[in-house]
Amino acid sequence: MIVAERTEALDKLANIAALAGIEMDVNRRAMRLEGVFVLSDGRTQMVHARPSGMAGDKFVVTLISPCVRVKKGLLGGLSKDTAIELLRRNEGLLFARFGLVEEEDAYVVVASADYLLDTLDAEEFEHAIWHVAMAADACEKDLGKGRDDF
Repeated sequence: MIVAERTEALDKLANIAALAGIEMDVNRRAMRLEGVFVLSDGRTQMVHARPSGMAGDKFVVTLISPCVRVKKGLLGGLSKDTAIELLRRNEGLLFARFGLVEEEDAYVVVASADYLLDTLDAEEFEHAIWHVAMAADACEKDLGKGRDDF
């Protein structure tokens, strides 16, 4: 995707978020929307929405929310039990999945979901982004030992 196409997709995504009544900032440098969601129990969750690629000639957008940071290396890392727990949770999730994003010295467990931009409307966006935020927060609460880092 070239920069002009990504910018156009980001602007369309920002319009969908606005129509849904979801307040998110446009970060043109990172080419994503950014927001903090306040959940019913007062916890907060960061969520990003970004154009992420193409499926044929259709733009794909990804909604993503970080859950837990896991150090790399011998004394850090994702335990087998945690990996199995994430796979188990994946099976029961609606409108989200868990995965890993690699950073220089850590992995970040994230909840995410992909949608075709052309068919994504305000109602679906609102529904989806809240599901991603709630899935990430539940994971952060359980696997992050109750912390509210994201």
